[in-house]
Amino acid sequence: MDNLYISEKMLLFVFMLCKHLVHRVCQVEGQEVPSVLLQELKTKIEEVFCNRGTLKCAALDGAQKMISIVSSLLYNMKHFYMMSMVYSEVKWKKLYRIVFDKLSHKKIEVLFCHLNFTDEYNAKMGKVNIGDQLQNYYCFDHWMKKRK
Repeated sequence: MDNLYISEKMLLFVFMLCKHLVHRVCQVEGQEVPSVLLQELKTKIEEVFCNRGTLKCAALDGAQKMISIVSSLLYNMKHFYMMSMVYSEVKWKKLYRIVFDKLSHKKIEVLFCHLNFTDEYNAKMGKVNIGDQLQNYYCFDHWMKKRK
């Protein structure tokens, strides 16, 4: 399912037709994100850091309370909207990652927090995590060289 067109109506349609529970990332443009969750994108760096870590959630009662949809916003450096029929609650999950520390020249364990449905969403995509992608994105290798 393409996450560009996810909305409350589409989630209810999929549930009525196929009896599947769906959770997907959604975008604000052209979506039915609840107005309670909408937050404007901050451009100044001071405002971005003040709003970082903001979490808003709303429970939408769909199809005469047959199924509930949890819609959430997590503001990190940009918006992260998600709609889920799978989870009935939103909570932080503590995870650990082993990273290399330049000062001590050792690998250390770092604590970080994920939302329960974000962690599940990443795990269903084959253990993909945006942190892993960013580590490899900024790594210069021989493929980036211009060869003539």
